[in-house]
Amino acid sequence: TISKISNLSLAQASSPNESDFLITGINFLPDANTVALTWTSNTSDAYTVQVSTDMINWDSDIGDNITMEADDEDGNDGNLLTKTFDLSTALPEVSDRLFFRIRRD
Repeated sequence: TISKISNLSLAQASSPNESDFLITGINFLPDANTVALTWTSNTSDAYTVQVSTDMINWDSDIGDNITMEADDEDGNDGNLLTKTFDLSTALPEVSDRLFFRIRRD
């Protein structure tokens, strides 16, 4: 498990413009080994979420073809898409640092 992680911080990798989407929330639950990510979304867009321990190797997709219509866990927050991911299957090794990347498909 990766329960060594005790806190997370949120950093924007590039400056947003009108067509970008933003990660607005990260909720890590170490006991459950899950993370809930929230980002701005358009209803017609699909996304792939990846996780890395070093920001070099992005081979771990923890979700693909994620859409507002099919996957949003909180339908009452406007244009925000929230999805919870199980990290134990994506990253079996212990790590004290995780990075998330969301790509619009």
